[in-house]
Amino acid sequence: MAIIGFIVCGVLLIYFSLAWAAVAFNTLGKYNIGGVPNTYKDKIFTLVLLCVLAFGWIALFENAPFTVTVAAHNIKE
Repeated sequence: MAIIGFIVCGVLLIYFSLAWAAVAFNTLGKYNIGGVPNTYKDKIFTLVLLCVLAFGWIALFENAPFTVTVAAHNIKE
């Protein structure tokens, strides 16, 4: 069950990441898509959402139900 929850959370975080990218495209520039100037409040809110999203990714991988181990092998030619 833990792996199913991990996959669901991963899919949701991918969805939220894509949605954040669309919001960032609209709010982090000088003007939004409609040509209206963006306020600093919009930009700060977008960056706060980025921090929350990053925290979600970090929490997901810290609480993953599996571990990935990378081992170095000595290759002699």
